[in-house]
Order: sequence, then C-alpha cells, then structure tokens
Amino acid sequence: MAKGILYALIITCCSAEIIYAQDFTIPDTISLQSGNLTLRALLWLPVGQGPFATVIFTLGSYSDSDTIHDPIKDASVLGPLFARKGYIYLALFRRGVGLSKYQGLNSADLMEKAFKQNGQERRNAVQLQQLETDQLQDMIAGLAYLIKDGMWICTGWRL
Repeated sequence: MAKGILYALIITCCSAEIIYAQDFTIPDTISLQSGNLTLRALLWLPVGQGPFATVIFTLGSYSDSDTIHDPIKDASVLGPLFARKGYIYLALFRRGVGLSKYQGLNSADLMEKAFKQNGQERRNAVQLQQLETDQLQDMIAGLAYLIKDGMWICTGWRL
C-alpha cells in the first residue's frame, strides 16, 4: 500500500511539473498588422499570471545581401533568457526583414540605395525618415498587439 501511494505521489509530482513546465526555446509565432502589411514576430511568454514587464526587440536594418547575421537566430538568443526571468519578449520583424521579409521594403536596402545614388547625407535622411514613419508604425503595431491582449505592464502600471 505504501509503495502504491509513493508511486502515485511520484506520478502526480512529475505530471504537475510537465503540465506547468514551458519550453522557452520554442516561441509563439504571431502576425500583426502594420498599415496594410502583415508583420510577423516571435513571442516568448514567462510562466505565471501577469501582468509582466515587457521587452520589444525590433529587428530591422538587415540588408538582403547580409550573409553574416540571421535575424531569426539573433532574436532567438535573447527571448528565452528574458522569458525565464519573468519578462514577455516580443521579437518584432519589421518590414522587409526575417519573418516579415516579403512585407514592404527593408530599411537597410533603402539606405544603401540612397548612399550609392546621393552619398552619406541622403542615406542619413532616409534613415531618419524611416525611423519617423514606417519603422515607427511597425513598433506601434507591436505595442498595439500587446496592449490589445492586456498582457504587459509599463512602469508598474497595467495597460
């Protein structure tokens, strides 16, 4: 009888751990609207009820010809670390990059083109214009997604 109770207790404890354990290496892939574009993001969620502090990491400025950096791998390095520490981590791929590669034009390629045609000053102007328009719109879309689901906090206040 004691042996049967011990087995039941072990099975119960192991089952509870399996139910509540989370594999932080596999994020959710989400889609969100930024104007008429559908952007993709990777989302890591911590264990527990929330609200949670949130990190939004926007991936952009990866050139189509970049063979050194992989934006999906880059995003996947930090996501699990933050989720294990109790943060929501949203890795948002801006237009033209990574999981959003076929959604709009990549800012790095736009800046490179401006540089080749008109030099550094025009490249800088394109970068500023992107930061104030398209890239800002993409970041706002990421924030809107999180706010809509009510899953995050900002400076200690639930939004």
